[in-house]
Amino acid sequence: MPQSQSQPSPLSIQELLDRSIDFLSASHVDLRSCSLVAHSWVHTAQSHLFRSPQLTAARPGAAATQLALSAVLTSSPHLIHHVRHLHVPFQISWLSPLTFDKLCSIEYTHLEDISIYIDWRVYVPQRLYPRVLSLRTLRWLKLHLSEGRQFLDAVHLLQNLSPTIQHLELIAGPREEPETPLRISGSSTVLAPIRLKSLRLELLAEPYRDPLMPPLDISVLAPFDVSELKALQVSRLTCVPWHTIPRAKIEILDLALSHEPVDLASFPELTTLRIAIPEPLEKHSRLALATIPPSNHIRTIVIGIESWPLDEAECSPLDEHLSCLPLSGPVVIEFESPFPQNEATEEILRSLFPRLVSQNRFRVTYVLVGDVETAIWRMSANWWREQVAGL
Repeated sequence: MPQSQSQPSPLSIQELLDRSIDFLSASHVDLRSCSLVAHSWVHTAQSHLFRSPQLTAARPGAAATQLALSAVLTSSPHLIHHVRHLHVPFQISWLSPLTFDKLCSIEYTHLEDISIYIDWRVYVPQRLYPRVLSLRTLRWLKLHLSEGRQFLDAVHLLQNLSPTIQHLELIAGPREEPETPLRISGSSTVLAPIRLKSLRLELLAEPYRDPLMPPLDISVLAPFDVSELKALQVSRLTCVPWHTIPRAKIEILDLALSHEPVDLASFPELTTLRIAIPEPLEKHSRLALATIPPSNHIRTIVIGIESWPLDEAECSPLDEHLSCLPLSGPVVIEFESPFPQNEATEEILRSLFPRLVSQNRFRVTYVLVGDVETAIWRMSANWWREQVAGL
């Protein structure tokens, strides 16, 4: 009888090996070690290492790292096809024009998502933006403008945009002339308007100088077509005239209730609703939640908590509205908290929403990322990306 052969190692099966390396995707140190083990380990490890290059700008020496990345991709072009997401640093002053030119000049073959911070006070590489923004692989575009007035100045960036873009994020800082209506428009060389599936609008303001942003007219978002939006996010300081927004097909809505009342009955296809509610709670719950019609398709409701501690007198109306919503089926109301997770915090939250708790429809999730302000921002950004990615 022949001697039995030893069983092969599970890591000799490429699919199992790839899945094992996938679990290390968050650790660049481990991924670099994996890429040196064997030839069969290299591709999967490199795909995670270069999928979303970490172009961190908020530290000294970042420019050297960015220059090294461009040098690696230029000398080893086989790595370029791994790059799916490219995020140009938040503080472009850390990024030299030469380094930026090199990054944008690379012939990306599979780039799907690009995020660019634009600051005209530092550097305006007008001739290079179109090169990366016209890639036919792009699906997601995020433009972060250092000042709100640059919505007007950004018209030249909208030339030769890729028609494959489906998701657009526009983020702008404070403006020198806050009373002037915001709009972004201009001629485009695309043969047909770019039809968006999702749109995110976030206008930042300095509370003491610019407490209320004027309306942003999205009907002039040329060359984009927003007539068939399926997902919309509106930040707290963004005032959007709701009558200018096509609402008939929107399924996902994420908004911070502040100055502009919204009639949720005007969103007939709405299935997922996220509301970030600053203080006071009672006013916003009365204006929005009460407008949900008896006949609706809502299956998910998320409440983003942005202040602590919460006032019982303000939470009571919200608890009443949420517990009496005309929802079909047992819809759980999820509260997102940017504050530390502990039994005391959750017990306080449960005591503030007794009706939801008694209906077994109360749930809390925690976003544990740095300070509270960062966590609040991350709650909204992460939730939005997860929801829209499935469209």
